[in-house]
Amino acid sequence: MGRKRCLAVLLLMAMVISGIPQNVFATEEIAREEGFSDGADSVEIEIPDEESGFELETDQELEDSEGFIGGESEDIAAEDEMAGEADPETSTFDGDISTSPVGDTGKCGENLTYIVTDDEINGYTMTISGTGDMYNYDYIELWYEKCGQIKNVIIENGITSIGDYAFWNWENLSNITISDKVTSIGNCAFGDCSSLRNVIIPNSVIRIGWSAFSNCSCIKSITISNNVTNIDDSMFSGCSSLESMMISNNITRIGFNAFYGCSSLRSLVIPNSVTNICAYAFKDCSSLQSIIIPNSITNISKEMFSGCSSLSSVTIPDSVTCIETSAFGGCSSLDNITIPNSVTDIGGGVFSGCSKLGGIIIPNSVTNWDGSYAFYGCNSLESIKLSNGIADINNYMFKYCSSLKSITIPNSVTRIGEHAFWECSNLNSIIIPSGVMGIEGYAFCFCSSLKSIVIPASVTSINWDAFYGCEDITIYGYIGSYAETYATEKNISFVSLDESIGSCDYDYSSELDKWLLNKGTSNSFNYLVKESNFLCPVSVVANDADFAAGVTEAISNLAYRGLDGWKELANGATSRDQ
Repeated sequence: MGRKRCLAVLLLMAMVISGIPQNVFATEEIAREEGFSDGADSVEIEIPDEESGFELETDQELEDSEGFIGGESEDIAAEDEMAGEADPETSTFDGDISTSPVGDTGKCGENLTYIVTDDEINGYTMTISGTGDMYNYDYIELWYEKCGQIKNVIIENGITSIGDYAFWNWENLSNITISDKVTSIGNCAFGDCSSLRNVIIPNSVIRIGWSAFSNCSCIKSITISNNVTNIDDSMFSGCSSLESMMISNNITRIGFNAFYGCSSLRSLVIPNSVTNICAYAFKDCSSLQSIIIPNSITNISKEMFSGCSSLSSVTIPDSVTCIETSAFGGCSSLDNITIPNSVTDIGGGVFSGCSKLGGIIIPNSVTNWDGSYAFYGCNSLESIKLSNGIADINNYMFKYCSSLKSITIPNSVTRIGEHAFWECSNLNSIIIPSGVMGIEGYAFCFCSSLKSIVIPASVTSINWDAFYGCEDITIYGYIGSYAETYATEKNISFVSLDESIGSCDYDYSSELDKWLLNKGTSNSFNYLVKESNFLCPVSVVANDADFAAGVTEAISNLAYRGLDGWKELANGATSRDQ
């Protein structure tokens, strides 16, 4: 009775404070056990019974009311619970990673289950057990909400495959143990696991999907199973800490973007089993210093080594027939490269940004070349020998080649493209061969050292700004040609090749020299205006169409030059290849 009285008093006080009328309890007079009088020692309040009209159903309701002692409202209690008073072992997951996953269990395959455990050293571990394949997932929704807390995953014996996106974006996953029963790792299975460090792929694995380890930025090394034959697309792209990797002799293909952005990768041995390396495979591997391309490769794909800024040495085998667009673009440490005679096709921008490349020979085997941007920004390039089969000096081909001093343009060229020699500030003279018909916009813009250019009668079009910024240039051409008309319109100095060489620093001493010079083409003059006087005995036949006539010229000229000339002939100074 005493307990009930006490609780009734407390309940009445809470109701009074909250504004509930007291008269709900007034169905019966409060009884005095010993009468009411002034100075009475105590007052007892009797709890209303069922007949009073107020029903107190259970003792539990009274116990629940204790939560409001002292005037606390339901709102205040709720705030306290939100502040962290809820039991983490029993409350449901609401996105707060502080909620413990220990004991979580569920299915991740038809016959597979997982359970999460914890220890103080290794952190939360998910163990997957059962038989068969994991489910395949997608990137839209994570299949396990608390994946951000899992540090270790153990794939036990019996599991045969790891599904697509199985552990994608588990950002705190650092260790994975894969049993030797697993044969397949799905697409993007561990993609974006930015804390993953240790991975051992057992020999049972025969397939690894695309992007399986992409953006795993903490992986430093990895060994691929000997039974895997394909490094799939983007498999290791973005693995910025990957320093080394062994590629087995069973690999036949390296996919698109396979090692894109592996900025710590220093060396890589590609076995002869590889027959296909796809575009962007090693793009932006900025620490890669050297690489040997195996004899099994026939094609260097688009941007394969683009952005490999530490690459200084590349060996291209005789098996290669094609070098695609920007294959070596941005290889700013590449100072030397040899293109074999097997190459027939070269794409645009192939050496753009190779700022240390000092010289290169393009073999005559190259007949199909999109030369646009080919040597763009190669500001150390001093000399180049071009293939006799190329059709154009294409747009931007030598733009910003500020060290280029001389170049011989093959007779096969018919066009000088836009910006072709823009800001080649050390180029001092150039010969345009007789097959060229047009010189396009800004072709020689800002070639500030260009003093002389020979333009043949075949040229019928020169853009108005082709020589913009060439302040001291002189055009050598033929009377009545478009070159003369252009020079007159642009107020550029013009010297006729038909009548005079008076402005040239050439001390000709014989009638033969004059005859060679005024033969009716600019071929002989090509050698006059270059550097010192080496019209004779250095070859005047290199660009002559008729070999027999050229040899006659050379030998006749040597007769006038004496013993020194014959010595140069014996040493090969006079030849058609020069």
